Amino acid sequence: MPSLEGKAPPQAPARLARILSLAIVTVAFILIASYLFAMFAAPLLLYFTEPGVKAACKTFSSIRLSILAIIEVELPCCFTVAEAFAAFSIIFALSIALSIVLGEQDLKNALKQTFKHPSNLTKNFLLSMPFYTSGLYTAVLTLQSLQEKAGIPTGELPITNPFLDLFFLSYSVIVEEICYRALPLALPLAIYYLLAGKQNFQLLSASQKLQAVVSSISTPSTARKKLQLESRETRLVELFLIAFSASIFGLAHYLSGVWAAGKITSATLAGLVFGYLYVKYGIYASLLIHWFFNVYPQVLQMVPTYLYPNLKGIYTALDNAHILLGCYVLVFTATIYITKKLHPKLLQELNTFIQATPTKTASDQK
Repeated sequence: MPSLEGKAPPQAPARLARILSLAIVTVAFILIASYLFAMFAAPLLLYFTEPGVKAACKTFSSIRLSILAIIEVELPCCFTVAEAFAAFSIIFALSIALSIVLGEQDLKNALKQTFKHPSNLTKNFLLSMPFYTSGLYTAVLTLQSLQEKAGIPTGELPITNPFLDLFFLSYSVIVEEICYRALPLALPLAIYYLLAGKQNFQLLSASQKLQAVVSSISTPSTARKKLQLESRETRLVELFLIAFSASIFGLAHYLSGVWAAGKITSATLAGLVFGYLYVKYGIYASLLIHWFFNVYPQVLQMVPTYLYPNLKGIYTALDNAHILLGCYVLVFTATIYITKKLHPKLLQELNTFIQATPTKTASDQK
């Protein structure tokens, strides 16, 4: 009996693949443009509107950090909202710049490769950012909706001064990335890389050693390749630290007293993706996707009121666009996973069944 193995499924026509690639790139650039717009509009809101200027003059005398969601540390300092927000804006802008030139490929080359095949989209974070943000956003909304129906509330942030809210949301991105990505994930992972790859590290030149140390914290995938740590053990360590940091991230939101119990699971889910993106691309990726959840929607809701009245429906339109794209991403991801995990097994079982079935000859049928 002939086997089904070796018979490759028919490939999609090149024209259809081109159309799909063009659609993906078009959607990506529309949403990327909205991210750049929000990043540009945020300083305008704080520095060039009357209520924004009033909020920018407020002074703070300390910074509070939460270490592993257990230890609270208060650091004395003196800064104004204007000064701190300028620093935050520079960090976010630098993250965008890094996402253009870093990754498995820079934005230009990844774009060329994506036109050849849509799967090349993930070779650059900025190009794939709309798909990560949309997928995670839709997953979080779905999880919170299911929990609400089950009687597990998520809670919500209290609304005070929208300009101070914009500042604190930006502030929380930086502080939470330090407390819940850098300390429980980046630092121990960098130490593991340097210890596990000690022999290969010794073979590097002085400049290469410095690059390995810096990249072990800033872009882990680069350090992993440089130290030749592409092993199952390394992957397990990375997964453990991602899960550990995500659990702390979820728990810390609940312990803050602002959110309800339902926030633990949704924040943990977000933390898993933040951690994964940090390991895959670098600290700039986790910063940007965190910025998307905290700062991006706040800016879009403020812009029509304080800057551009004609953009009244921009938040709703982009929110719906992300949800629609997110549904596509989740369904597509689930389909790919099922195909890769289940299809080979089903094919093997089908082949075994076919080969085990006796073939009836003409004499048998008489």
